[in-house]
Amino acid sequence: MNRAVRSLGLLLAAALAASPTRATGAQAPFAQCERLVREAPDREAGYLCLWRTARAARDWTSASGRLEAWRSTRPDNAWATLYLGACEADLGRPRGLALYHEALETFRRTGDLLGQTRAHEALAVWHEFTGRRDEALRHLARARELAAAVGDPTEIVDAGVRTSWLLFRARLYDKAYLEAVRTRDAVDEAELAPRTRLALVEALAATSWGIGREGDAFRLYDSGVELAERQADARQAAHLALQKAIASPGVFARLTPRHLDRVRDLLEEAAARARRADHALVEARALVFLAELDGATDRALERLGRAEALYRRWPALRRELIDVEQRRVQALSRRGEITCEEARSRLRQLEAEASALAAGRLLDSLALARFNAARRLAAPEVAIAEGERTVARLERLRGAQLAPTVREALLVRTSWAYALYAGYLLARHLESGDPALVERAFVVNEMLHARLLVENRDETTPRPVGSSSERTFASISDVRSRLRAGEALVAWLLDQDTPTGRREDASGGWAIVVTRDAARVVALPRVRGPELPWRIRALNALLARGDAAARDGLARMHRELVEPVLSVLPQEVDTLLLIPSSELLELPFQALSAGEDDPPLGVRYAVSYPVSASLWLSLAGAEADHARSPQILSIADPQIDLDAEPARLRTAAVRDAAVLGPLPWARREARDLVRILGVEGRILIGDGATEAALKRVERGTYRLIHVAAHALVETTDPRRSAILLAAGAQGEDGVLTYDEVRTLPLEGTVVLLAACDSASGAPTTGEGLVGLSHAMLLAGARAVVGSRWPVRDEQTSRFMADLARGLARGLDVAGALREARGRAVEAGRPAADWSGLIVVGDGGFRPFPEGTPGARRWSGRAWAAALALALALAAGAAAALRVRSRRSIR
Repeated sequence: MNRAVRSLGLLLAAALAASPTRATGAQAPFAQCERLVREAPDREAGYLCLWRTARAARDWTSASGRLEAWRSTRPDNAWATLYLGACEADLGRPRGLALYHEALETFRRTGDLLGQTRAHEALAVWHEFTGRRDEALRHLARARELAAAVGDPTEIVDAGVRTSWLLFRARLYDKAYLEAVRTRDAVDEAELAPRTRLALVEALAATSWGIGREGDAFRLYDSGVELAERQADARQAAHLALQKAIASPGVFARLTPRHLDRVRDLLEEAAARARRADHALVEARALVFLAELDGATDRALERLGRAEALYRRWPALRRELIDVEQRRVQALSRRGEITCEEARSRLRQLEAEASALAAGRLLDSLALARFNAARRLAAPEVAIAEGERTVARLERLRGAQLAPTVREALLVRTSWAYALYAGYLLARHLESGDPALVERAFVVNEMLHARLLVENRDETTPRPVGSSSERTFASISDVRSRLRAGEALVAWLLDQDTPTGRREDASGGWAIVVTRDAARVVALPRVRGPELPWRIRALNALLARGDAAARDGLARMHRELVEPVLSVLPQEVDTLLLIPSSELLELPFQALSAGEDDPPLGVRYAVSYPVSASLWLSLAGAEADHARSPQILSIADPQIDLDAEPARLRTAAVRDAAVLGPLPWARREARDLVRILGVEGRILIGDGATEAALKRVERGTYRLIHVAAHALVETTDPRRSAILLAAGAQGEDGVLTYDEVRTLPLEGTVVLLAACDSASGAPTTGEGLVGLSHAMLLAGARAVVGSRWPVRDEQTSRFMADLARGLARGLDVAGALREARGRAVEAGRPAADWSGLIVVGDGGFRPFPEGTPGARRWSGRAWAAALALALALAAGAAAALRVRSRRSIR
């Protein structure tokens, strides 16, 4: 399914010189086209009619004969020459190129700007599909210049849309999107004819999909279907209905059965539309995607056969036929009806054909197909070689994209291939004991985790002169050399289904456990199934509301995911660096326990979430700035002005968060933090807790920044997440967004983000949970303490005070969190009050390595007295929690 958008725009590709803005529905008979030519021999309409009728009837001979006749009566008839070239190109004949050049020269001599535009567009498509992309772009650039000179919005859109499609098919998705947007901005959409507007909508939809904006793409395609229906263009409506199905949000994540059914329904609808409109190309493509959903079944093979028959009506569609054949080979291989060597031999032949056609996306698909065939039956060395080829191709494709969001989108869509290869390597390691296989699997797994966060640090960290700029990932050897005694890094890897959910041979999951002395691989055969994400979300919901029913879920997850890991840990390990993958990103490992009487993992061990080993090495390897003044900044209980109603505050989600009311315990929390640590601190409360104050922080001023406020985390669009502060300065709205957070000067700072859901976010391949804590790591924070779910004002204040006491004694962040959790458990506080608080980043960092003056106040009898007081108040606090209003939630 990751090849799905290969079909987008291929009507243009197959048509060669066709204009997407002048497509029509029902085709005219040849006689009617000839009448148009006789009435206006110097205009395009009649010749375009002849060529389009030839394509609809698959009768290029009749059209070519008529066009040759018009050329013979007037040799300088450039329009007849151009569309005769289009007929020749449709038939794959080299003469088409010569005719295009002849038409271009004639248009130049006569000064016909529109004709020159059309000829350059035709030459661009020819060169693209013969592997000369740069030459194609040169012709399209000239076509854009000529279209602007003509001044017709239709021509401007036509040239821009063609350029966008070419860049899209070259997999330069960010450039394709920018070209589509530039084209949209160059014209007044209200002045465009409906069909021209439809072509622009389709280009915007496809390129939005390419850069990862699947929701935008789906909505644009949906509007395109409606627009085509209003124009009574059933063929175009069928085409756009197919693209709508392919762009369905989440198609490239692991699909649930319900989502699979939805995608299947959309594809069936597109196929039915295509049959009614006699649109063979769209019907064939829909059948291909339906076959992929069907897996290696008889029905899948039958669908592929029907698609092949439809494609064979078109002489120029060799790419599509190659795609159908490689899917058939994979299905037969999975069914055991052909040998592995037969499959690989046939795939090599198809790869050679695709290479001759410069079909980059098809070559990616074939590389994956070869690995799939090899890993089932071939010798391990052969399968590993194919796996390395596949990963190398995917890395080159990702590296060709300029925009980080596009690279992120591509990784999400291909993550299953990385997981498939890493899992294969680990399985072979358990068979052979070869440590090199574990090393390589670890690096491939890092490719699924160490992306934007690490790349951002690489871009902002100066490199020594002469050092290589090539991107590298952490290895097991790197990790072992950095781990301290008592530390272990655990990286989980789940076998990911293909985007269609079909993985008959998936083994479950793996854990790679790395300590200073060794790396161990643990198989997790029971961790798999479409219900896993729902189990985790249900468990989080139960924990967040303090429901005792969470115990069974905690014990089951502990049994499946943690016990096998603990069984191989050396006894001296007391610190865990956890790198979950896939659905496990949302699992609260720190809360897992074997049973009611067993301490939670986050109390037995100091637990942190470094996102990736590569990021952890980068953070832990950074030299601590102990010369920095041990100051702290605390921002608490901002006064939010709803009356001003700045633009962003008008959104319903922000207003809902803002009306939760004041946070009186946050003010106490800020003062307690400064008092307990006993260091110089700046406290900003109420209308002084402004967005501007946080933005004006000077780099390197504070070792610790504490924010206790309301927050908004958008999991559907994490970049809309925000912290709500006082507006303060003119021009500020008090809504500190994700993009603003990531620009804060937080290098080397520990951030305590005491706000609802502040450590949650959208599970994202290569990034972990993308939300506010992620933005702070991008801003350079060394460690971020936040919550995975809504937190209560009073209980969070008490937990933060306990955390501060550990930091004051010189503990690292993860160790101080462990101690604070232990106190909460001893005091009988419900898990909802402490289990959601975690540290992301370098949990082993000590912001106050020598301790602070405040630590002396909490030693000996003073601490014992405080603990006794806390226990005495526990019963009253528990009763108060049962009646606490929504205003107590941050």
